Amino acid sequence: MSELSPSSMTVTKLLRYAVKGLSGDELSSVTLTPNDKTFPDDRRFALFKESSSHKIFDENEPEWLHKENFLCAFSDPEMMANFQSSYQIIKCEESSEIKRLLTLQRRSEGSGGPLEFKHALGPIDLNTEDGRQELSNFFAQPSLANERLKCISQNVSESHTHQFGNTSSGVKKNLGETRTVHLVNEATIRDVEEKFGMILNPSRFRPNIVVDGLEPWKEFEFVGKRLRIIKSNSSESKSSFASLELQVLSKTVRCAGVGVDPFDPKQKVDIPQMLSKHFPEHGPYLGVYAVIVCVEGNTSDFTFDNNELSLSVGDRIEVI
Repeated sequence: MSELSPSSMTVTKLLRYAVKGLSGDELSSVTLTPNDKTFPDDRRFALFKESSSHKIFDENEPEWLHKENFLCAFSDPEMMANFQSSYQIIKCEESSEIKRLLTLQRRSEGSGGPLEFKHALGPIDLNTEDGRQELSNFFAQPSLANERLKCISQNVSESHTHQFGNTSSGVKKNLGETRTVHLVNEATIRDVEEKFGMILNPSRFRPNIVVDGLEPWKEFEFVGKRLRIIKSNSSESKSSFASLELQVLSKTVRCAGVGVDPFDPKQKVDIPQMLSKHFPEHGPYLGVYAVIVCVEGNTSDFTFDNNELSLSVGDRIEVI
C-alpha cells in the first residue's frame, strides 16, 4: 500500500442494490445523466411489510419511509444474507420497452465446504406487476418472512427519482431528495479490522462506492464539502468538459443489520457497539452519504443531451 492521502482517493469498487435488502451487483462503470443523484435503479424496489407497517406508500407520490417498514437487512439480516441476487436493465433497441430482470440464488445448507448458492427464483421482470408480485409471494412464504409483503416502487414508467434508501439525510439536507450514494473508505475498514481482530468485507456496509488511498476516517471531514471525479483515462482539462461531483451530506450511522456477515450469516458481531467502544471519537458511524451532481463545463458546444458521464473503477476522487 502506497502512502495514504488526506484528500485524494481511487475508486476500487462500485455496487448497485436494485432491491432494498438484497445483495448488490458489482459494476465496472456507471453511466449517469444530469438528473441522476444516485446510481440507476439503486434501491428502486423494496419489499414493503404490508401486514405490519402502519404506513401507506403511494407510487405516484412516493415519500421516504424508515427501513423498519421493509423486509431488509435491518429487519431480518440473517435471512436476507442467505440470498444472492443479480439484476439487469435491458432496453429493447426496436421499441421503448425496458425489462428489469432479477434472479435470486439461495445459500445451500452444506457445512464446512465451499460457499454454494442454488437457483431460487427468476429471472422475473420487476418492471411488470406480475414480476413484483412473484417476488413478494416468494419472500412471504412461511419458511421465510411469513407475512404479507408487497414489492413497491415509484411508478415504473417514470425515471428513477425515488430511492428506498436508509438515510433521511437527503430529505432533510437536500430539498426533499431521497436519492443518495454511500461511500466507504477501505483504509477505515482496515483500521476497524485491526481493532476488532477480524476480517470485514466492505460489502458488509452496503456501499455504492468503495475507495482506497485515503487516510482512515478522513472521509468524515468531507461532510458539507464537494468531491470531484477525475476520469482515469481522461487527458482533457478538468474545466473544459462536464464533470461529476459528489456533495457529501452526512456520516453513516450503523445499525444492527451490518452485524451479519453477508458471506457467512452465522458469523455475527455487534458492529455499532464495537465501533463506539474502539472508536469513541467517532461513535457508531462508518461511511458517508453523498449526492451525485453533474456540473456542466465551459465549452460552448457541450450539451448534456448528447454526452454521457460515467463513474468507473480506477477513477480518482479529490476534494474541491
